[in-house]
Amino acid sequence: DDDKKDEKPAEPKKPETAQDRVIKDSQLQSAASAALASAAVKAKHLAAVEERKIKSLVALLVETQMKKLEIKLRHFEELEYIMDKEREALEYQRQQLIQERQQFHLEQLRAAEFRARSAAQQQLNKEQGITTTAAAAPPAGQQPPAPAAVVGQAPPAPAAAAAPAQ
Repeated sequence: DDDKKDEKPAEPKKPETAQDRVIKDSQLQSAASAALASAAVKAKHLAAVEERKIKSLVALLVETQMKKLEIKLRHFEELEYIMDKEREALEYQRQQLIQERQQFHLEQLRAAEFRARSAAQQQLNKEQGITTTAAAAPPAGQQPPAPAAVVGQAPPAPAAAAAPAQ
């Protein structure tokens, strides 16, 4: 009941005129324009903020990709360094192998020369043993003493002439 006392008696509504409708429409359009303008300003602001965020993220992405490329480049440089070191080690081993082969062949030549000299010495000793019975074979690696000349026999050929030259 108290609520009814506080209320004012309803005023009778005046009939709405064309002018009132134009004013209301004008106010409604004005309010709608203001709301749309405000929304457009807000949208433009949000779009600018979003664009800044996108640009920032793109810059960050580019920077991250550059760092990845730099890391890969460093890795390839390290691999290249390792390969260069391995190539140098292989070249050194190749040179060592060549030297070892040369040394082996030299030793083979010396052994062949020694065998040829020994064979020539044995042949010489054998020939001298037939003509002179007193001559004894020298120990290995030594040349025998010069034999005494036998009358009517040519001097023996030197042992160095029978072996190939170095």
